[in-house]
Amino acid sequence: MMDVFDTAIQIVSLLICLAISLWFIYKTRDKAWVLLNLFYVSYLLGDLYWQAVAFYYGDTPQISVVSDLSWYASYIFLILFIFMECERRLGRDFQSLFDKAGFKRFIPYLAYPFAAGMAVLYMQIGKPVSNTIYAIITGVLLYCSIRNVLFIKDRYIRNLNILVIINCFGEYGSWTSSFFREDADISNPYYWFNALISLCFLIYLIIKGKEVAT
Repeated sequence: MMDVFDTAIQIVSLLICLAISLWFIYKTRDKAWVLLNLFYVSYLLGDLYWQAVAFYYGDTPQISVVSDLSWYASYIFLILFIFMECERRLGRDFQSLFDKAGFKRFIPYLAYPFAAGMAVLYMQIGKPVSNTIYAIITGVLLYCSIRNVLFIKDRYIRNLNILVIINCFGEYGSWTSSFFREDADISNPYYWFNALISLCFLIYLIIKGKEVAT
């Protein structure tokens, strides 16, 4: 029952984000809002499938490929959203900024061995293919976010990418918690990390909305 309640909170958060982002699409006709909206839609579809199975069978889905595909897509849309915002704010040649960073430009690459190492851990109880795909996507997402935080001075871009890092921290926190604990108790950190992810969904709107206002 705790799993159903936890996912329901996230679904409500995503529905609110979906409605607000649709309004901004109508108001601004900004392609970045479309990508953010698709991020919400894809994540929501994965949650809805997960919720339907958990509610009907009283257990987490044994076949999670539907949710996994939706969640893969959601973070791919988030990567595209970040890239588009960087290009729009800093110009098409914004990636040339990183060539001037010297040795420090290699720091973001640490995201890849981190994601690979965590994937190997999760493969002890999870599926190799899905964990490999998650490692690739989250590795790229963390690499881009860390790089942007370290080397881009634009406040909006920095705030956005800090939030992405926190979002990834929430995902890895929930995955790691579920690896070590399977109890459906409120003290399980899994539910607190999921609440952090739900909060991140809402804060994306706040950061992007403030950027529109300015």
